[in-house]
Amino acid sequence: MTSENEVPQKDSQAKRKLLFVGYLLILLGLFLIGFLPKYFLEKKIHNRAQKDPVMSVSVQIAKSIDVPIELTLPGSTESLHITPLWARVDGYVKDFLVDIGDSVKKGQLLAVIETPELNQLYKQAIGELKSLEAKRDIAKISMERWIALYNKDQKTLAQQDVDDRIASFISAEADVQAALANVIHYKEQMDFKYVIAPFDGIITQRDIDIGTLVTQGSLTTIQKLFTIDSYDTIRIFVNVPQYFFRTIQNGIEAKIRIKEFPNKDFTAFVARYAKALDPLSRTLLTELHLDNKEKLLYPGLFTEATFLLNPNRPYFVVPTSSVIIRSGPPQIAIVDKDNIVHIKAVQIGLDEGNSMQIIDGVAEGD
Repeated sequence: MTSENEVPQKDSQAKRKLLFVGYLLILLGLFLIGFLPKYFLEKKIHNRAQKDPVMSVSVQIAKSIDVPIELTLPGSTESLHITPLWARVDGYVKDFLVDIGDSVKKGQLLAVIETPELNQLYKQAIGELKSLEAKRDIAKISMERWIALYNKDQKTLAQQDVDDRIASFISAEADVQAALANVIHYKEQMDFKYVIAPFDGIITQRDIDIGTLVTQGSLTTIQKLFTIDSYDTIRIFVNVPQYFFRTIQNGIEAKIRIKEFPNKDFTAFVARYAKALDPLSRTLLTELHLDNKEKLLYPGLFTEATFLLNPNRPYFVVPTSSVIIRSGPPQIAIVDKDNIVHIKAVQIGLDEGNSMQIIDGVAEGD
């Protein structure tokens, strides 16, 4: 006969078994949920790989191109000559005869500077010269008299006294020459009161007005008078990439385009180029000259210069998608005669967006 305590104990053990079985079923369900999709996906991939085990890719035969390359570079127009004009004397502006935009000729008077202090120094130098000339004339007369007396009777005069008179005259003559040089100096300074155009050009800047105080010099802290430009010939500077530096020679033609002249192309020629590349940008500074006698173009315009350059060696054009860009040099996949793919490093010339120029790493027929 069982006791009353044994019935609850059996019920408790049955509940624990049911909970344990429930946990196992839950774990089994979670495992199946995670495993079955992965299993069927792997099986699907495996079945597809069995049907088509070799990856299918498109290929093309590399053919070299040696036609001229069209290279377009940005540039800016500059005057052939541009010179700031400074005062060479101290004073104030008495008058100016030209203004911005005026055409001037070489030697034309541009402005007049009033120089009261210099005028006084010039007059003083002339007075000193006249005084020294008078002293020289007296020294000369005295010397000639002493020489005449000495030649007449050498016993009455000492040779030393005659030599002193000769030395006095020579010294007086030297003083006159020094004073004369000083007068010439001030006379030349007086000529600088008149500001003259150094070459034919256009006044592009005026920094003075009547009464402006000016001082001599050419420092940025000193008052500048005018800026004169000569742009009958326009200069255009462009930076040519390293790949093309060997193709740049004097006389090469370039087409110049300016958006303000949409229907007109200008022609410029390489006038000179630096014989060294910029170590930061790896570009060659090149100067173009463009005839501008009609004055259509002004300095400071943005331009595009287009060259037709012959490459140093044949190059290949490939789709941009075929170039592998990773860390290190760019690479490209090349298929050999046994249909084995090799990854080779290449050198890119110009990136044209949808295509790239390959200048090294690809051979004819690859």
